[in-house]
Amino acid sequence: MNLRGMNKAALSRIHLVGACLFLLACGKGLENERFTALSDLSGQTEEFEAILTCGVDSVIQSCFSGGVSNSNTRFEIKNAGRFTMYDALSLHQLGKKGNDGYSLHIPLSKHYAIRAQNSSSDFLLNLKIIDASGTVRFQKSVGRYGLIEAEN
Repeated sequence: MNLRGMNKAALSRIHLVGACLFLLACGKGLENERFTALSDLSGQTEEFEAILTCGVDSVIQSCFSGGVSNSNTRFEIKNAGRFTMYDALSLHQLGKKGNDGYSLHIPLSKHYAIRAQNSSSDFLLNLKIIDASGTVRFQKSVGRYGLIEAEN
């Protein structure tokens, strides 16, 4: 499907359907969820930070790009009322690269949901979530096809 030729309204409907499916997969009912328009998100404050790494000194994309023998996987996030899916090529849009050059730092609002699956048979996918004081609130590592799910 070519998304470039779609108008914004059609693309928004696709994102809304995807968000609903993500919430259902997380076991959440939709009656209490509110989807906020992107223009309304400017007032959200960052409460947490997710730090995503792939192995030791390896680029993040290695854990989502299956290569020749493995399937590609995705990073799914609902943050500040907005659901987005990222593949290996679009992960750089999610946050900023850490000082080490390998980690990806993702600002999170008070309410978030993350789902990430590792496609690498060579590296561990690692997710750590810290609060504003630097306290680790969540940490998990998974191997090939392992799933990390975190929400607040």
